[in-house]
Amino acid sequence: MQTTWQNITLLKLKRLAIEIASLLCSQSIKIIRIEGEMGAGKTTFISLLCKALGSTDMVNSPTFTIVNTYTSAVGELHHFDFYRLKHPSEALHIGLEEYLYSNNYCFLEWSENVSIYLKNIPTITIHIYKTNDKQRTIKLLINEVT
Repeated sequence: MQTTWQNITLLKLKRLAIEIASLLCSQSIKIIRIEGEMGAGKTTFISLLCKALGSTDMVNSPTFTIVNTYTSAVGELHHFDFYRLKHPSEALHIGLEEYLYSNNYCFLEWSENVSIYLKNIPTITIHIYKTNDKQRTIKLLINEVT
């Protein structure tokens, strides 16, 4: 399944996060890859998704900590930022595999840096394309492994 939303402003992004959170709750897939160039709004979108999933925690980028965990109405939410990894194996040192198989939502920024560990895991990919300073195009793809 692939879905695309165009001309998404910040106001529309809040509504879209609620819509996508509802979709996530209807799926068994808990690994969410958030992709996009630097400054596309990945952390902003994850913050909105966490809020839509019932978290009242302050969501910020785990650029230096690699992972932040938030509480929510649907359980723990794990937010990863793999931008600064020098080698994919660094993710194993923080327990990536345990997180991936925890049955909690895992939101992965810069997931291409750990793609070796995602090959046989069903994921949902949300790609954020920066069309201009105020608008984005969002593509969602469900990647089921058979």
